[in-house]
Amino acid sequence: MFVEQLHPDDPTATPVLFLHGWGGSGIGTWVASRLPARLRDRGHTCIVADLPGHGCAERVNGASHRSEDYDEIVEKVDEGLPVGGRCDVVGFSLGAKIALMLAARRPERYRRIVAAGVGSNIFSSEPAGPALRAILSGGIGPDVPARQRRSAVYALQSGGDPEAMGACIARSWTPPTRADLEGLPSEVLLAAGDEDEVVGSVEELAACLPTATVRRLRGIDHLSTPYSTELHDLVAEFLSCEEAEGSHG
Repeated sequence: MFVEQLHPDDPTATPVLFLHGWGGSGIGTWVASRLPARLRDRGHTCIVADLPGHGCAERVNGASHRSEDYDEIVEKVDEGLPVGGRCDVVGFSLGAKIALMLAARRPERYRRIVAAGVGSNIFSSEPAGPALRAILSGGIGPDVPARQRRSAVYALQSGGDPEAMGACIARSWTPPTRADLEGLPSEVLLAAGDEDEVVGSVEELAACLPTATVRRLRGIDHLSTPYSTELHDLVAEFLSCEEAEGSHG
């Protein structure tokens, strides 16, 4: 897993980990959105990661094309992150799901979580996984549904390895249960576009999180979520309030 760190001149704020969604990359999703640069200017060290099977670095280094190698994707991300103290997380789509699951596993490590582009779909496997894998392998035919076509084009434009991303989306994995998330102590901001047809019910997910705040992004669909200026303003405000001195671990 490739990780890039953006260091401020005067790091005084809690570090922020960025996790992109399926088919994207750390650079293509988050660095291109300019949100990490904005937070860096506020004193945050920004850690921008490529999820397993994603990103140009994975393509060069040879990512696995076996779907079973992505079954434990949460554990792989946990193992691949830099060792350090407490941090905040900004995740989109699959990255948001992973962020919440990481915090449920290791609550002492994660302070605040921005989970963008996720809702009740966190509680189920990706139903279009096998179909998307076939599209990335065989191309976009005339009968491919519009939503799958948009997702496939998004992945193909990321510059990653299509076979690896196809294996990742077709993985078998165990989603979290509502009970897994009910005791999550991290403060959570749930943000989703008001035109997002992918996430399901954001309110249903929020009901499982004791500290969740829900925000709807106006005029935003699923794939445009990371680039929303409204999201960027919400993130900057949400992460700006530091804890008491000495509480970062």
